[in-house]
Amino acid sequence: MKKIIIPIIILFILLLFIPLLSGVDNTDLLLKGQDTSLIDSSGSLLDNTTSAESSVSSDVSDNENNTNNTETNNEFILLDKSNGKLIKLSEFDYVCGAVASEMPASYGDEALKAQAIASYTNAYRLRAIQLQNPDPDLKGAHLDCDTSKNYGYLSWEKAKERWGDNYETYKSKIEAAVKAVENKLLTYNGEAILAAYHAISNGKTEKSSLYWGTDLPYLQPVDSAYDKEAENYQTSISITKDELENALSEQFPSIKITGDPSSWITNLQLTDSGSVIDAQICNNTITGAQLRTLLNLRSACFTIEPQDDCIKLIVKGYGHGIGMSQYGAGRMAADGKTWEEIVKHYYTGIEITDKP
Repeated sequence: MKKIIIPIIILFILLLFIPLLSGVDNTDLLLKGQDTSLIDSSGSLLDNTTSAESSVSSDVSDNENNTNNTETNNEFILLDKSNGKLIKLSEFDYVCGAVASEMPASYGDEALKAQAIASYTNAYRLRAIQLQNPDPDLKGAHLDCDTSKNYGYLSWEKAKERWGDNYETYKSKIEAAVKAVENKLLTYNGEAILAAYHAISNGKTEKSSLYWGTDLPYLQPVDSAYDKEAENYQTSISITKDELENALSEQFPSIKITGDPSSWITNLQLTDSGSVIDAQICNNTITGAQLRTLLNLRSACFTIEPQDDCIKLIVKGYGHGIGMSQYGAGRMAADGKTWEEIVKHYYTGIEITDKP
């Protein structure tokens, strides 16, 4: 009997130590790769009732296990662009963070609920896409974030730094708002929508085709007149000829700005909401979205006033202007509107449904 047992024990010990001797770290292999960025939507804040250590920085080291776990529809996995690591969160923790990252916690409860369901719907949609057709650059994640910039995810620890003495109040507000809409989705024809949102519109929201080429029936222009009362609703910048050339050189390397400032940017084509579709610069056509990026404008809704040796751009709103205006949502909530009324105002023809 001893002759049988001793070899079995030795074999068992060898099996335990072989992985250690190999020197291979599956986690490091998984976490190598390029950063990615997703479409203009996204957020996350952690619940102190969970372990901050495991919730905030839980590295996922097995892609197959990631897929199996997420098929339970109870968690989201984020790729942190600041360090290449994966963060695994419960749905509740993720949505709390999305709200904390994306909307001022001082806004009314109904606005926070509207933000919560929009953020959850976006993450739910992105998770479904990744499970069906994974993007290898996301390394098993469903969406990305950048914790160094508080983009897409905000831990309770960082929230405390941001909110100071208001931390407990704001944390409770956000948790209650997320709980109120938990497991609810914004849908159109039975599918989770792209619940785009932005900070401040120009007074009327835009259709999705302005930025993304696709005209989605639920992302259509709606009135958002409240936004005209927002602080910094209108801003302006002045740009010289050299500054304009430098800004455009990446898109048009050989461009040379000549003539009077009134001829630098011409033939602005506008949407019904007032944003620039495209314009002409030295016989080159450039879209309003491109100009917004290259000139670092707050939105693509702008007019141009020629000056003696420069042009002045007057910009209205902040963001792409598509979907829900966060400032508008805040004002609607302050006026007694419910979260259902807010989301149905900004997302045309949608339904509010329970998660399958």
